[in-house]
Amino acid sequence: MPLLSNWKLTFDPAGTSRVLLDFGEKLADEISFQGEKGLEVVDLTDAASPFLRPSGNNVVTFSWEVWRDAVSDAQARADALNGMMAIIALGRRPLRVQLSGFTVGYWQFANAFITAHSTLRRLEAPTPRYMQTFSATCTGLSYTSTP
Repeated sequence: MPLLSNWKLTFDPAGTSRVLLDFGEKLADEISFQGEKGLEVVDLTDAASPFLRPSGNNVVTFSWEVWRDAVSDAQARADALNGMMAIIALGRRPLRVQLSGFTVGYWQFANAFITAHSTLRRLEAPTPRYMQTFSATCTGLSYTSTP
């Protein structure tokens, strides 16, 4: 049983925005954000161990799986393929993250790239349904408060 999304993910919000996930859409599971800090391992001459130098480049990766309903089996399959074409065409852009019920601000990644995308027609669903799975790699996370 899917859960309803508390997240809204908008790709390129100041340009030709595309909502990749909206409030209330069906998710297979909650989104889990993973942050990784850049690190350089430097071998030091005559040292017992190498030196660890933070690079300052921090990356956040996460993925999500959306269940989408269609009016017919054929439309579910067509929507899955059309969605694939649209996502594959995306480049690197900002990604806005909004949380349902949190009206005092939002988070935004300065750079986001959809690194993987897959689709699947859910045959055991009670209605014509397909899934879209997204994986994103993002940098430059900031918070903006709204008045």
